[in-house]
Amino acid sequence: MRRASGFVMTRWRCVAVIAVLALAGCHSSPPPATGPIVRESPYSMAPAPPDEIRPTQASVMPDTGPAVVALDVYQLSVPIGSISRNDEFWKRVDESAIDVGTYDVLLKNCVRVGIGDNKDWPFFKSLIDNNHATAMRGSSSPSAQGSLELKLKEQMPLEDIFWTDDHDIQTGRTFEACENFLSITFEPHQRKLDHAILKVCPMVRGTRKFLRFTVLNHEEPELEAVYPEQIFQLAVEADVPPDHFLILAPTAESHPDTSVGRTFFVKAGMAQELETVLILSPRTLHLVQLR
Repeated sequence: MRRASGFVMTRWRCVAVIAVLALAGCHSSPPPATGPIVRESPYSMAPAPPDEIRPTQASVMPDTGPAVVALDVYQLSVPIGSISRNDEFWKRVDESAIDVGTYDVLLKNCVRVGIGDNKDWPFFKSLIDNNHATAMRGSSSPSAQGSLELKLKEQMPLEDIFWTDDHDIQTGRTFEACENFLSITFEPHQRKLDHAILKVCPMVRGTRKFLRFTVLNHEEPELEAVYPEQIFQLAVEADVPPDHFLILAPTAESHPDTSVGRTFFVKAGMAQELETVLILSPRTLHLVQLR
């Protein structure tokens, strides 16, 4: 009975430590840094093993501890055209790394997407610093993907959005009292060591007001209901290799006022229009049991 009790306590202790480490897994911008080894804990952060594929287990990851992803999201607001028309910026971005079908659909909707490399991080970091970018951080857990909601626009009394899907079918919606978000999820790749899967989907959270009447035809006060709606046709899923990051921005072409590129990534500043550029930088960490 004592052995069984000790075994249960050890399991609960390990689970608790994994949860704490997963929540604490976010650090600063790339290149990634290895966390310290904590000797008094049964689990700790440790460097990921080299990317080796075993000949007899091509579809199975090498033996490692549970993987978690730490994600840093940098949101830059710059004068319109500063980045969308910046050839020096885009020549450092690999747009061919995105699925062709997804890339073409986003481009039709005035959104540009690609993968950046950490070797160019000083260039991107200078943009982040010079434009006082806001940042969000999140982390996944060994048992579930992480998620963030990134607000791009708020307090809009009325908004019309039109988007084109991969069959060139156009859809339009009118939203009232709404806010625009990007819904972001992230998790370790199941077969590629140290790769991260990022999924980004536009989402509008609108408010509808309505009146309710009683059976005696008495009017009750105005009610409000919030209806979030994801535009799944424009969702992007990216396989981000180690030491790389995902970039989203509006296109340089003139934007129709109702396009997703403009309604989500362009906003009015104090004296000029601003465009929003996002840099999503994931890091995959492994939890290993100390002996």
